[in-house]
Amino acid sequence: MLVAQSAEESIIKMTDEEKELLAEGVKLFNLGKYLKAFEIFYPLAKEKENFLAIYYLGMLTVKEFKAPFTNPIPDEMYI
Repeated sequence: MLVAQSAEESIIKMTDEEKELLAEGVKLFNLGKYLKAFEIFYPLAKEKENFLAIYYLGMLTVKEFKAPFTNPIPDEMYI
């Protein structure tokens, strides 16, 4: 319930541009283009403290260990 509430609050605070960026990041994530998705989620998470972007960064961390990454995300790029 807390996750749903945080996600809802995050959506309410987002601008239309941020919503479009997040949607594009989710689309890339679902297509398995994790590095491209990271490039969208990271600024939203770091600069805007967007809960959903932080959530998807966590999902990317899980995927990193299960997916065959040819170009892993450097440690210094994690929040």
